[in-house]
Amino acid sequence: MPPIASVDVPASSANLGSGFDCFAAALSLKLRAELWHGDESGIVLNARGEGVPRNDEMPDDNLVIRAFREALRLSAAPGAAAWRIEVSSMIPSARGLGSSAAAIVAGVVLGAAVGRRTVEADELLALATRLEGHPDNVAAALYGGFTLAIAEPDAAERVALRRFRVPEAWIPVAFIPQHESRTHDMRAALPSTVPHAAAARQAGRSAYLAAAIMTSDAGMLRTAMT
Repeated sequence: MPPIASVDVPASSANLGSGFDCFAAALSLKLRAELWHGDESGIVLNARGEGVPRNDEMPDDNLVIRAFREALRLSAAPGAAAWRIEVSSMIPSARGLGSSAAAIVAGVVLGAAVGRRTVEADELLALATRLEGHPDNVAAALYGGFTLAIAEPDAAERVALRRFRVPEAWIPVAFIPQHESRTHDMRAALPSTVPHAAAARQAGRSAYLAAAIMTSDAGMLRTAMT
């Protein structure tokens, strides 16, 4: 018997060039999640692979479970049902490869699949953005390719998105460190302000990077990333 729903979610690399919190690209590493009927009411999650806790250490606020519950509410799914989620991940956690975004997207896609109402893709993106706190990684995880996503500052329910196909000849290579770096800690290390000249320079390179992807121009890409 096949699962009720399943999804393969890609890893992602975000903050590309100077596109902070808006540029991201999907990568080939995957998180796979399957939804099954459970044996008793509630949600049981079995996880294995990279970046997931042992089953006996699974917290109630696990990102897959949190996202799944939120999507159940959004999709008006029937209450008091029994669910089992099987997760297998190749994405290392806390290494800058979007492991949390992949977990969130997996949860919202599975939750939306069993509701009474159809949940549109932009609703899934808005929900994933609210749970993640910024739209870049979740946009690439949900849509694939290279994404430019902008969340309205006053409401994560509105996310502007454009997706572009990455040229097949461009093969990303990820250097994965042995140490973990949590997003919260990395953001805390950033300066609160930047000089006007630096901001102006990087704004131009952000536009140049988007143009490089749109035109498949490797020379422009090199310039944009310096």
